[in-house]
Amino acid sequence: MLVQLAAFMLAAPIPQAAPPTFKVVFLEAPEGAFAYPFEINAKGEIVGRLEKQWRSTPAHWDEEGALTVLAPPQVERGFYASGINDSGVIVGTIHHGPYRGMPVVQTPADGLQPVQWPLSAWALDINSAGDVLLKYGPSNSVVIGRDGQVQRIPHPGIFPIGMALSDDGFVAGFGYKGGKYVPFRWSEPGGYEELAAPISGTVTAIANDGVVAGALSGWGGSQAALWDAAGNARMLPFSLVPPSYGALHSSVALDLNDAGWVVGNQQGLSSSGTYGNHGTLWIDGQPFELNELLVNPSPRILIFEAYGVNAAGQIACVGWVRDEMRGMRLDPL
Repeated sequence: MLVQLAAFMLAAPIPQAAPPTFKVVFLEAPEGAFAYPFEINAKGEIVGRLEKQWRSTPAHWDEEGALTVLAPPQVERGFYASGINDSGVIVGTIHHGPYRGMPVVQTPADGLQPVQWPLSAWALDINSAGDVLLKYGPSNSVVIGRDGQVQRIPHPGIFPIGMALSDDGFVAGFGYKGGKYVPFRWSEPGGYEELAAPISGTVTAIANDGVVAGALSGWGGSQAALWDAAGNARMLPFSLVPPSYGALHSSVALDLNDAGWVVGNQQGLSSSGTYGNHGTLWIDGQPFELNELLVNPSPRILIFEAYGVNAAGQIACVGWVRDEMRGMRLDPL
């Protein structure tokens, strides 16, 4: 199995260009809460959640990092914001039980509005055209909501999960089939397409050219990977080294932009000998620890997860500042 997995590590020259540097914009959070960013749009706006005493509240941060709490007071069973497009339209779900959800859209002009699609569903992502990626019912059927109508995406496996929707209408996800997780890509012109995965693969994001980001998994853990337009997989290299005592050495790609910047995290030993999660940026296949790319960070910041990257190279991430967890946006200089 390991030999089979290693066959996907395509050799390619790694460019030696100087990496970018970033300044930190902290995301506003009330005292005792921390900001947990999830998705970033082209303007640098972020949606995510506030965490305080095991309770989550959906949140939006503007270009300056200023906070707006999104949860309407009348919602008692939970409201989750899951996506934002470049026009600032936010999509999420009001939960009414394990198999009942109401997709909602929040626009800058009209505020929070329920979406009247003829099904109980959970909204996962939204693109620039206003199309919404949905999960429907206990079987996780993948559908696209458009102009009040829904289009179901065929999937031959069981429990498919749609993870991302591009502006060009590509959907990326994965499902369980033949004893493993199989990643897939779908579009109206091309239909359903399984992506190569020798053992198991999960995906998290898709670019407008159809390139998909995620991870390939084996017995020794997972490794960040990209799937190209032809469906071929390429593993992204580590910069961290494996620990000698058998702890996990793994990575995952969580988002990418159309320029080929990929963000996510690695788990392993850093050059200073510290073991843990490290937020990572890959450019042309070359990994960079985000902690090493910050300009004069004070106090010392330890970024452990990078969740989103936009076309301008702004990155939504989470890290430790002394002993406090903080959400932040990294702006390239």
